[in-house]
Amino acid sequence: MLARLPVRRKIVLILTNYDQSGRNYEAVPVVFKNLVGTIYSLTKKYLDGRLETMLNLQTINREIRLEGEKSIIMQANTIIGLELVKTQ
Repeated sequence: MLARLPVRRKIVLILTNYDQSGRNYEAVPVVFKNLVGTIYSLTKKYLDGRLETMLNLQTINREIRLEGEKSIIMQANTIIGLELVKTQ
């Protein structure tokens, strides 16, 4: 009998925006490449406990691109955790 390794179903990414002056927002582009599935959900986790979830993100050429108006907006001196989970 052959053992199968578990398929990686979740990618975790931690983003930080340090600004010594404490004033600048940043629009952070994020690109996930070489994805195996076709449909994913993305959850943003903030340090204050807030969650934002984007459902049914579809890959294009095995990528999910969060750029332009889909970029992650970060206030100065914040940390955001991203979890990308394969749903299909």
